[in-house]
Amino acid sequence: MNYKELLDKAEAQTKRVKTGCTFVLKELFKPTEWNEIEKGDRLSLGRSFKKLVLNNKIKNVEYVGKAENNSAMYIKK
Repeated sequence: MNYKELLDKAEAQTKRVKTGCTFVLKELFKPTEWNEIEKGDRLSLGRSFKKLVLNNKIKNVEYVGKAENNSAMYIKK
């Protein structure tokens, strides 16, 4: 799966998150799928996803800060 496909998949999965629920990017993927992505690529994916959210390119999702593990945390609006 390429980088664009990963971002598209993450965006599509946000539609399955219930309104009012908080989540981190990792939770939008199956654990095995997430672990197959190299660490550097996961970090880049996270930065790109956050940028899309902050620029309102991903609808009904808002950045709310950092989780305990320093991952970006989002809320479904």
